[in-house]
Amino acid sequence: MKNDKNTVKHFVIKHLSGSKANQHEKFEFGKHKELTFGREESNNVYFDPEKDSMVSRQHAKIVKGEKPLEFYVEDLGSLNGLYLNDEKVEGRKQISAGDKVKLGLKGPEFVFDLDPRPAGAAATRLMNVAASKPTVELDAAGDTGSESDEAENEKAPVKESIGKQTFERAISTERKRSARTMVAAAAAVLIVLTALGFTFKDQLFKSETTIVNPVEYREREIIQTTDAFDTQAIARANTDAIVYIEVGYKLIHTTTGDDVYHEYMTIEDPNTGQPRTVALYMENASGEIEPVLGLGRNVQVGAPIAMGGGGGTGFVVDNTGFILTNRHIVAAWQTSYTFPQDAYNGRMIRFQNGEWVLAEEVATPPQNWVPYNSEMLGRRPLSGKVLEGQNMYLDVAFPNSDLRTPANVVRISNTHDVAMIKVTVPGELVHVTMKDATSDIEPGLPIMIMGYPQLAPDVVVGRASADYFNRATRVVTVPSPTVNTGTIGRVITATAHTQDNMVQDYFSVMGDYYQLSGSTPGPGNSGGPLFDKDGNVIGIYAAYMGTGTMGFAVPIKFGLDLMGPTRRSVIN
Repeated sequence: MKNDKNTVKHFVIKHLSGSKANQHEKFEFGKHKELTFGREESNNVYFDPEKDSMVSRQHAKIVKGEKPLEFYVEDLGSLNGLYLNDEKVEGRKQISAGDKVKLGLKGPEFVFDLDPRPAGAAATRLMNVAASKPTVELDAAGDTGSESDEAENEKAPVKESIGKQTFERAISTERKRSARTMVAAAAAVLIVLTALGFTFKDQLFKSETTIVNPVEYREREIIQTTDAFDTQAIARANTDAIVYIEVGYKLIHTTTGDDVYHEYMTIEDPNTGQPRTVALYMENASGEIEPVLGLGRNVQVGAPIAMGGGGGTGFVVDNTGFILTNRHIVAAWQTSYTFPQDAYNGRMIRFQNGEWVLAEEVATPPQNWVPYNSEMLGRRPLSGKVLEGQNMYLDVAFPNSDLRTPANVVRISNTHDVAMIKVTVPGELVHVTMKDATSDIEPGLPIMIMGYPQLAPDVVVGRASADYFNRATRVVTVPSPTVNTGTIGRVITATAHTQDNMVQDYFSVMGDYYQLSGSTPGPGNSGGPLFDKDGNVIGIYAAYMGTGTMGFAVPIKFGLDLMGPTRRSVIN
């Protein structure tokens, strides 16, 4: 162990969800042969017994191996299981710096790391990317464990967008090329004039203007410079208006206030003969598959319909603190639910001969199920507004600040992925300008996106508390927005225009979006502003596809719909 002691100074536990979300804990490497995790205060990493109920008293530990930089994670007989990179740990399993650990089916997650991370120490997982998904990272009840969003939470480097020097060189090169062309043309004209001068000297001398007008040329050059896309100027003018949003919610029963759970059942695995827990599903009156929901007090085995550790982007739209963002960030119960990995390979239940019986296997949970729209509860049809989401926390962080400001949801669009929240802070806030340019948007239009992609490296700061009654030192994330550039690849409309019963243009069942091409930022940038070359916000970044080379943004007109006529004064 001598070599790794000399290089590694600390164990680092980076909490992603749960009561410790966004906190980093450090432990001196040389003084700890192992780190224990649980709800008892004797553990090195102690979890809140009330807020982290999925964690056992003595849940797990990470121990050093016999070789340098060799570590193992071990389940200490926990009730809810231990997961390493979404795979259940039976007994002990090797772990590497950068690996993700989850305590329980729906328990808190953290990343295991070393400070400094030695060369060659790398996480043991690969990144999986879904075909199309919202760009915010949403952890079901503190669990990011979906088939694709899991890996995207990792802080992997992202491809840099075009830099300042490269951009300026391109502009400079183009100007020089134009200038050389103009000079060559002028020289050619002068040669012709010289050759024909004596023949047409009278006519030429009578002319009051010259063939090449330097003033006109300079004016044309100024116009070309003005039309350039100055991304640096736009970023400088708007950085303080781009906010980072942290959120977590749970689904509740409006009548009783109880938490709503997805019901599970312990059955005997026919292949192994061993007991295993499966998620239960049923058909609603419309014939669609839904998870079997019940009140927490009535569900013996299950997991709450909830999300923790969610994050996204927003932007200030006026100086009093109103902020536009995506609906799937601040009202996630109104968007497609991301089921945890343990909800896969579940079972249907059907009512036969007066009782509920297990039926066929459900390999994949319903991908378009929206908690808010559920039609069943307690295995019975719902009537009225019985289910509602409740944000357990909704915090806004301004750029380059470690302070968090609580926010309130003001309005949620009924038709588009747009929502408005508000913070109350002293003084006037820097805000963006917006422009409804829907009718003028065409493919090829250059655009710029600002926000907080989760694949970008974190900037963190440690704050030693000066509060006598709370002496704990906290390590918090300090948001720093990034800039990405691209173009409008296509304009997607949800409504077809007709004339004489004939469809005049195409429409899409996907909805109203700008399809973006180029270096789109991917997960975490949801709710970020989409700027045109004049610095006006013309859209709200909302989703991406594939590896992030194709993105989608909601036209800003649907954000303006939430603002009302009294706030149109902030719009260009």
